Formats: sequence, structure tokens, C-alpha cells
Amino acid sequence: MTTVLAAGGCTAKDGSARGIKAIAIVLLAAGALVLTVTGVTVLDLVRGRPATFPVVPDASETAPRVLVPESVACPPAPVHTTTTCTVAVRSVGAGVLRVSGTELDSTEFAVDASACVGHDVAPGRRCTLVVTFTPAWTGDRVADLTVHHNVPGPPAFVELTGRGG
Repeated sequence: MTTVLAAGGCTAKDGSARGIKAIAIVLLAAGALVLTVTGVTVLDLVRGRPATFPVVPDASETAPRVLVPESVACPPAPVHTTTTCTVAVRSVGAGVLRVSGTELDSTEFAVDASACVGHDVAPGRRCTLVVTFTPAWTGDRVADLTVHHNVPGPPAFVELTGRGG
């Protein structure tokens, strides 16, 4: 009586385990290649040497990005009276940020972008947009601020809120 070892139907016609051996060799070779590419050899693991793998920075950590708050609340103001608030635009990653312009969808908010537009913002640094809010009516007001920049991807968006009173 012959015992047949089968893993996923990978046995030779004569019932031997040559198919299983071939799969095991391929898997071991692939594992050894991965370990060697990362700087650790199979012998290091067998001998009990600590295996340290190099840290490869994630592309999302080094790619230039722009960070802005999701929303900024300007202080309440009486109707036809102006208050100010600020929006910090941060450069994150390895590239330099350059703000090319801003847009607003409300006449009750205005932006002084002179500290940002046309200036290089180094990684880890920020520039500040000064927002003025002059409510025309009482009640809650909302505007969308769009910040255009040189970083790949869509522009940055900030929701501006204020209350006229």
C-alpha cells in the first residue's frame, strides 16, 4: 500500500511527492530572495542573528502635500461690521508649496492671500490667509474657500463660517 501526499493536487503520476517538493523549493527560494533583498540572509535567521529590516519611507510621507483646516469659524459680527480670522496653509512632505491663488463663493467673506500667493513655503512651514467677514444679514453664514497650489492633486478646500448679529 502506498501513501500519497498531495497538496492542492500537486503529485506526480506515479504518486510521489515531487510536485510538493517543487512547490516547497520555489517558496523557499522566493522567501530567501525577499530576505536577501531586505538585507537579511537565511543564514542570519538560522544562526539566530537579529533580523532588522530597513525602513523605506512611504511615498505618501515624502510626496509634497498641502494641509488646511476643514473649517474655520470667524467671530460673530454685527451686520455690516467686519471681523477677521485666519487660515493656516501648511506645506507637508518633501516639496516646496506655492499657493497660486484663492477663490471664494460668497461676497460676505474676503481673503487677503498676499502672505501666501507667489511665495515658496518650505516643507514643515506655513503661510497665513487673512479672512475678513462682513455679514450682510443676521444669522449663520457659510462660504467655501478654494486654495490653488502647485502640489499634484485637487485644490485645497476650507469651509468658512460666521454669524451676523
